[in-house]
Amino acid sequence: MKTWKSFNPVDTWAFVGLYLELAPGRANLNVLKMAREGLLFDLQATINKARKEDAPVRKENVEVERNGELKGVNFEVIPLKTSTKEHHLLIMFEDATSPRRSESAETMAPEVKPVKGGGKQERSTRQSIQLKQELAATKRYLHSLVEDKEASNEELQAANEEILSSNEELQSTNEELQTAKEELESTNEELHTVNEELHNRNFELTHANNDLVNLLSSVNIAMVMLGPDLRIRSVTPQAEKLLGLIPTDIGRPITNIRPNIDVPDLEQMIAAVINTVTVREREVRDRGGHWYSLRTLPYKTVENVIEGAVLTLVDINVLKNNLEEIRQSRDQLITERRKLEEVLRQMPCGVMISEAPSGRLILTNKQAGDILRHPFPAAAEIEHCDQYTAFRPGGQLYAPEEWPMARSLATGEIVTDEEIEYLRGDGSPVILSVSSAPIRDRDGRIIAAVLTLFDLTHRKGTEEVLRSTEKLAATGRLAASLAHEINSPLESVTNVFYLLNQDPSLGDKARQYVNVASAELERMTHMTKNMLSLYRESPFPVDVKICEVLDSVLELYGPTIQSGKISVATRYDSAGEIQGFPGEMRQVFSNLIANALEALGGEGTLKLHVLASRDLRNPKTRGVRVFVADNGPGIPPERRRKIFEPFFTTKGENGTGLGLWVAHEIVCKHRGYIRVRSSTQPGRSGTCFSIFLQNHIMQAKPDDTAARLDKIA
Repeated sequence: MKTWKSFNPVDTWAFVGLYLELAPGRANLNVLKMAREGLLFDLQATINKARKEDAPVRKENVEVERNGELKGVNFEVIPLKTSTKEHHLLIMFEDATSPRRSESAETMAPEVKPVKGGGKQERSTRQSIQLKQELAATKRYLHSLVEDKEASNEELQAANEEILSSNEELQSTNEELQTAKEELESTNEELHTVNEELHNRNFELTHANNDLVNLLSSVNIAMVMLGPDLRIRSVTPQAEKLLGLIPTDIGRPITNIRPNIDVPDLEQMIAAVINTVTVREREVRDRGGHWYSLRTLPYKTVENVIEGAVLTLVDINVLKNNLEEIRQSRDQLITERRKLEEVLRQMPCGVMISEAPSGRLILTNKQAGDILRHPFPAAAEIEHCDQYTAFRPGGQLYAPEEWPMARSLATGEIVTDEEIEYLRGDGSPVILSVSSAPIRDRDGRIIAAVLTLFDLTHRKGTEEVLRSTEKLAATGRLAASLAHEINSPLESVTNVFYLLNQDPSLGDKARQYVNVASAELERMTHMTKNMLSLYRESPFPVDVKICEVLDSVLELYGPTIQSGKISVATRYDSAGEIQGFPGEMRQVFSNLIANALEALGGEGTLKLHVLASRDLRNPKTRGVRVFVADNGPGIPPERRRKIFEPFFTTKGENGTGLGLWVAHEIVCKHRGYIRVRSSTQPGRSGTCFSIFLQNHIMQAKPDDTAARLDKIA
């Protein structure tokens, strides 16, 4: 039999009437109410124990009165759990095989042995035993009732606590509902406000949409908006006209439409813009050859999500034509500018152009930097000119506003050939001839000024040299005239000494004096002939022996050599025969030997070496090589690079700076070259000049050097 927690049977199996029976009166299906006499208390205790321990409990040999007899009964109570989590009890009854007296009866009432004699005493004993059994059952029943009450109290207490907790939860729920009600009211108010704002936004959006429609209609730009599937969303009226679209094309893929513009890779370009989120721009033409600027950019939402692309077409046909004209004009301007720059580059003078009114330099040529020897910054202005020093011919310092270009920019003055003594960037002075003039626009306003400057230093030096040359030439002509006038009396005196020396009456001592006088007279005659040979130069090249030229130069500087402690070592491995001009060769070696003697300062060694040689640059060319060396202090490297430049001198006012330059020019005219090696190291100092001269017939005239000097001037 299966019962519910209310002890009402749910199901029964087999025949349970031997153990349960309905009580008289109102029908009650409670198991405990239907238990037979002697079974109630044990059954209730077993049920309580099974429920409390939630485990099966078995009871055996419980005596139950049935039909006036006591029968032994075994029963077991098993708790059951269903899928619906409901608690049931399974009660199984069975008859005991060997009925015994119950343990409870045995414990509660001692065994009473039958007494012989009389049935009345036996009945009293049996009644006494039965009463004891009922008393024990009643005690057990009361004990079970107490346990039930305690369990009920615990359940009631737990239920009370649950009720209190539920009450608190309900109270909290009530408060939450109250808060939710307030929130709903607030939300309702916010929704009302949002509804009003939405209504206003819709109104504004309608106006904005109308403004956008009117804007797109009024702007002369063709626009097409595409979705991510390249379907046309919307177009402007200009796009409809330009691309040949109709209203039914809205919603169609643009790739299915053949527009009037020629863009073969339009689909790939739009896909690239959407994928890379970049802007593509291209110049395209329509079928009529009209130029447009096609610009493709991604279509972005407010949340910055790409949902398609936007195509715009701008008419650039006029701009394209203008750009072509501008490009042609620019190319022409560049060509003209290059011509101007080339002209400025080839001009022998420095040119500087400054804009007005700032005076900022906008153009200079290389010659200006070479002449002034410092680069002008590109942003130099007139007020920056105070860092450069310039003087008038009288020595008065120029103020920045007095510069010729500053005057041309400020007042439009035209300055012509104004001489300025300028202190260059390297500290060396230079004499300039400066001219400047303003550059005006169509309205006659000064927009710039141009300045030209010439380096007059060489010309001034050349003029001074020419004046000195004229004096030297006049002195040479006078010396030649004197030598010629002296030569005739010297010949007569020579003859007289010859006749005197032949006189037999002349004593030995007198003859000795005559021989000494004759030798000195011969040396004076030789000197006058050398002077005449320097002045009289053949107009055509002749055979020249370099050794003889060197000897004649050494003889000329003999007094200088003999006056100091200078030793001369000559080594002539060859006669050194060439075709040339003897006077020019004497001038070359005279300059070299004079410089060597000045470097020795009255003490040292001068070495001359002549040998047959070949041109180191061209071994097939034969010639003569001459070495002129001294053990003087040597030439510093910074001066060595300039010694063959005209007007470079280390002698101050005593030098002209033309000696080595003239020697270099003469050697070059004879198809040769001159090299120099020098050392300033103490103990090993000295200078050696190497001159190579070719063995060939000269065609140049001796006045070529003078012509070159005049050209430099």
